Amino acid sequence: MLSLLEFFTEEGRFSRKVIILLIITSGVSGSFLLAVINAAAEQAGDESARLRYLLLFMLTLLLFTVTKRVVLFRATIAGERAIRETRIRLADKIRQSELLFIEDTGHGDLYARLTQDTATISQAVPMIFNGYQSSVLLLCGLVYVAVISWPAFLLTVGFLALGGFAYFRQSRLIVKNLKNTTKKEAQFIDAIQHLVGGFKEIKINTAKSNDVHAHLSGIAVETEQLMVSTGQLYVTHLVGTQAMTYLLIAIVVFILPTFDQISSQSVLELTAAGLFIVAPLEVILTAYYFYNKATVALKNIADLESRLDIALENRNMTRTPTASIWEKFQRITLSGVQFKYPGDRNGFSIGPLDLSIERGTITFITGGNGSGKSTLLKILMGLYTPDSGKLMVDGTPVVENNLPDYRELYSAIFGDFHLFDRLYGMRNINPTEVAELLREMEIADKTNFVNDAFTNLDLSTGQRKRLAMVIARLEAKPVYVFDEWAADQDPGYRRYFYKILLPRLKAEGKTIIVVTHDDAYFVDHADQLLKLDYGQLIPFA
Repeated sequence: MLSLLEFFTEEGRFSRKVIILLIITSGVSGSFLLAVINAAAEQAGDESARLRYLLLFMLTLLLFTVTKRVVLFRATIAGERAIRETRIRLADKIRQSELLFIEDTGHGDLYARLTQDTATISQAVPMIFNGYQSSVLLLCGLVYVAVISWPAFLLTVGFLALGGFAYFRQSRLIVKNLKNTTKKEAQFIDAIQHLVGGFKEIKINTAKSNDVHAHLSGIAVETEQLMVSTGQLYVTHLVGTQAMTYLLIAIVVFILPTFDQISSQSVLELTAAGLFIVAPLEVILTAYYFYNKATVALKNIADLESRLDIALENRNMTRTPTASIWEKFQRITLSGVQFKYPGDRNGFSIGPLDLSIERGTITFITGGNGSGKSTLLKILMGLYTPDSGKLMVDGTPVVENNLPDYRELYSAIFGDFHLFDRLYGMRNINPTEVAELLREMEIADKTNFVNDAFTNLDLSTGQRKRLAMVIARLEAKPVYVFDEWAADQDPGYRRYFYKILLPRLKAEGKTIIVVTHDDAYFVDHADQLLKLDYGQLIPFA
């Protein structure tokens, strides 16, 4: 896993040498301001000396301001560039991954990594680099203290080492809390998706609504407790370190002179140096807190990418799939196919299955809930890889190398379909053709196709399925899969689907696979009837 600095410099393409040079220059020039002020104070009665020191002070302040500004500007640019590259790379790997990986990972985890974790790193960038600069400032301040008084230097280092040891030791608990918080945030995203996605259901079921809200609230409370605990640890050590710094100044002022370890002039200079050290010390502690948050976020992202890389191992992500090698297929066959969900999820399995789907035919698949219909569709379309048996096209096995090409045969409207607002993947779209299909589906008064996008997706379920049908027909793939498409249509459109649309698509040479419970249309409109029960094909009665 990359460290944060490597992440900024490699992913953000920011020269490490340049950033280190700028940080050192900014820190040294900031500490030099203290030396100039103390030197000018010693010669406060000499007007010409005051003018020289004033000029030197202004030049040093200018150098400090410019270099610090450049550091933070460049760091922000590099950080945002690194985040952009990471988001794009992860999104690319996610789209190249398999359906089972997405289902097992969970949407909340994916969203949290791509949004919240990257946002955490973005927010931490200026604080972390300000901390780097303040570290140089602190070191230079300690050197200045050493020049004035070795006893004061040793005392200062001892105090700082003691406070630092206590803070960094407790930081392990802070990191642990932050890790648990990110997990809770992913769970919270999932809970919000249930709240929004199931809004209609909870509006008609008060008990369900209360339970969903209670679950969401519980996650929010647990997250709050973790963050409060983390914040309290941070604040305790920040305040404690400040108190130790002021105690150190008090020892220098009140105790060291008693033992003749330091002169009165040195006391004044050391007091100024102590007050000077307080500010960068606070910045360092704050930066370390943000560093821990960003480190946890970066590790979460790295863990997700590592899992993606394992899932995509040996996968060719550069070749563009094409359906051309299968465009003249005559038969799709399942031979002895078996599939079981990884991790024995619910103990459900399907198969062994043997079936053939001929080109240009209509196949109806029926069966009860949980019989395996959707799983069979995913196997047929190559979204799930069988544990055993073969998926074949004209006797040629569909394997990893040609699987992407095979998938290009299909256009599908799933039971849980996603409706895109644009015609992604299609070029040179004829708006007139889109308008005709919208009129045919009787939704032209609900949505239009303007500027390569549909103007309204806030439709009823049946209307959304009709719009999905418009998109599927525009894709013009050789094989259509419709999972309970007619279930949400009124009787008129249900008849239209079975009696007009399916025969028309068949006449165009399309191969059609329909999951349906509409037994009134089975005999007259299907070339093949398949019935599933507990993952097995059974004779159709």
